[in-house]
Amino acid sequence: MGNIMNKLDGIVFYGRGCINSHGHVFVKTSDYKYWFGCKVYTKKIELRLFLSRHLKSQQEYSSAISEIADDVRQYNQGWPFANLRLLLENFSLIWKSNKNLIHFFYFPNSINFLLFVYAKFLGRRVVSYWGNDWERVGHLASIQNSTSLVSKLKVKFYKFAQHYAVRKSNLSIFAGKQLFFKFQEISINALETKPFLMLDKEDISTRLDTCNKLPIQILYVGTFTARKGVADIIPVAKKLRSKGISFRFNLVGQGPLMESLVQQVKEKDLENHVSFAGYIGGKSKLQKIYQESDILFLPSHMEGFPRVVYEAMGQHLPIVCTNVGSIPMMLEHKINAMICEPGNLKQYVASIGQIITDSLTRRKMLENNHELLLKWLDEVPATQHCKKLEEIFYD
Repeated sequence: MGNIMNKLDGIVFYGRGCINSHGHVFVKTSDYKYWFGCKVYTKKIELRLFLSRHLKSQQEYSSAISEIADDVRQYNQGWPFANLRLLLENFSLIWKSNKNLIHFFYFPNSINFLLFVYAKFLGRRVVSYWGNDWERVGHLASIQNSTSLVSKLKVKFYKFAQHYAVRKSNLSIFAGKQLFFKFQEISINALETKPFLMLDKEDISTRLDTCNKLPIQILYVGTFTARKGVADIIPVAKKLRSKGISFRFNLVGQGPLMESLVQQVKEKDLENHVSFAGYIGGKSKLQKIYQESDILFLPSHMEGFPRVVYEAMGQHLPIVCTNVGSIPMMLEHKINAMICEPGNLKQYVASIGQIITDSLTRRKMLENNHELLLKWLDEVPATQHCKKLEEIFYD
């Protein structure tokens, strides 16, 4: 992590704010090691993960940001007074912190905007991390063209909030070129981040092609929840069957929609086309699943930059996914993946069909993704970010 970690008192990562847990703390102890991934409560720090700054700090840094991103996506619409006590604890943490502490806020998030403004008012060092464009997120994206006065005011406020946080940050970190190019001119210090990848170059395997034998193995990996769009798999399977395509969906994961999905598979007579593998733990077991598959299908309705996408890239698996979260900022349509509108069954079926039949496009995507992944892994985000922080605060 470089010399900066010898100079910092720590970094506080603000995830979903006051909704449940409300901050991941990086605290330097007297023996110059670090406790990381803490949950902070009044007069109490529960230290959950211990790490040495020389061993796992980069990996744990990436893991924490990934976890925070997932927290924010799930609780982004939370109103800050849903739990006033925890909000006040965050304000107290900022008030009591010394000026060498860096406050790292994950956006877009309305709770974190309040905390950001307070930290800036107190003259604290602040970093904003933008995993998505506030104007493209969930409910706000749907009301952009609304004629309602309330909707117009809401859109204007969040646009102001986003610009304010970018302008006032000591460092603004952006996930993807689109966000970086949109805001770099108004940012004091702008950085396009490397993706947070929880894998090493040793985890990458290569193969020249997929879809060489029938049935075509289509893989889904993730939780069985509405935001993952997993319910779309059943109608997609029906449409693929009606086209006479030989295929089999293998669904890896678990979640609240699993019972309903199993029932639908029985009712639609899809048992020869859809199977449930359940939760698969362990890197080697999951890698084997990727290697035995022909296509990754991820029909998410809401995401950041999902781990399964870069895991599939690492196992030379062509991808069909949606243009949500950071995906369209990190990947290009037909260059790295077949990128569809969420919930668009026609696009899903056409994209899967094209990957199966168009070997030239399929192999080119595999080659492009291999090169892109190696480029991402040349420098991990923790090192990239800390170099920039050192340049800003200590050069």
